[in-house]
Amino acid sequence: MTNPETTPYTGAPHNTTPVAAAVAEATETPPTDDSGTVDYYDFVDTLFMRHELVENEVTHALLGMQTEAHELENHTDDRNHLIETGDLSFYTVAAIQSCLRALGKGRADLIDIVQGYDNQFDAALTNKTWDQHHQFWKDKLNDLLDVAKKWVGCHGRPSDERLQQMIAEVGIIASGLIYSTPASAEISRLTSPFDGSVHRYAGLAKQANFAKLSARYKDKKFSLEAASRENRDHAAEDAAVAAVVG
Repeated sequence: MTNPETTPYTGAPHNTTPVAAAVAEATETPPTDDSGTVDYYDFVDTLFMRHELVENEVTHALLGMQTEAHELENHTDDRNHLIETGDLSFYTVAAIQSCLRALGKGRADLIDIVQGYDNQFDAALTNKTWDQHHQFWKDKLNDLLDVAKKWVGCHGRPSDERLQQMIAEVGIIASGLIYSTPASAEISRLTSPFDGSVHRYAGLAKQANFAKLSARYKDKKFSLEAASRENRDHAAEDAAVAAVVG
């Protein structure tokens, strides 16, 4: 495991992984299967359980990010780290889609929406240690959950400007959680925020997530029956992931 107390950064790493890149990576990396290229954004759009009230949908997605970030933090080995990263990526895309729905916008509007949000966290992250980065990203995710809590509980819909900011933040928070979670030396190398590695690693994780969920949902459509833990074929899911990552 890396030692966060002795791993200070000399700069804000997301300078090399801007918000637009993080959001694009979260939504546009296509995994593949035997039938050809499958778009991950559309895959999540099909599988994520939609809600009648968009605020419930946003909250569901953000809660998914929170729980998967916790599981990532408590990963058992390098393979499990990759799988949990894929699960986090799934809910990250779902959160982006749900916020877009709240705005009455679509995928084509994404890059225009997130322009201008780069470097907003530089001052907070510069010259901080590894564990301070990790706590920062956990706090930022908690801030988004607080917005969702007030939206659901008090009918306090965020402004359009805040929803746009949430879309931008979701992508970079996910990248931040991936690179800053203490892990083995090999995973730390693969998730470096300085050279774009974290985006390539997230792409592989999404391929593993696609394989796992395709084994669970045979027709690539969400169903409560297939989602039930009692009905999952864990051996088939493990074999599907192994075909991607070994």
